[in-house]
Amino acid sequence: MTGLFQLFPNPWIGLAAATGAVMGFITVNALFLIWLERKVSARMQRRYGPTEVGPFGLLQTLADMLKLIGKELITPDHVHRPLYLIAPVLIFAPLLALLSLVPINEGWVFHDFDIALVLLLAFSGLNVIGI
Repeated sequence: MTGLFQLFPNPWIGLAAATGAVMGFITVNALFLIWLERKVSARMQRRYGPTEVGPFGLLQTLADMLKLIGKELITPDHVHRPLYLIAPVLIFAPLLALLSLVPINEGWVFHDFDIALVLLLAFSGLNVIGI
C-alpha cells in the first residue's frame, strides 16, 4: 500500500484514489452479480429475467433503488421516534470509534493509547446498544 501513497504528493489524495477505486469496483461488481443472480433465478423458474430497464435489464437494480428511495418512511405508532431514528447511528458509532485505534499509516494514528486492545474489545461490544 505504500507504493500507492508514493504516487501522489499528498497521502490523502492517494487514500481518496484507493478508496474510490475499491468502492467503484465493489459497486460495479455488486450491480453485475445482482443482475446475474436475477437472470439465473429467472432461468431456473422458466421465466424471463429483468429485461425492461436498460440493455438486457442491466439497470434494473438502479431502478429498484430509485423506487425504494421514493417510498415514504414508515414509523410504527407506539415507538419513541427520536430513539427509533437514532438507533442505526448507535449501531455504527462504536465501529467508527474502532477506526480511531487502527494505525493507517505512519503518523496517522488518531490516539496513541497504551490500552488500545482493551478499548478495541470494549468498543466492539457497544454496537448491541442500538439493537
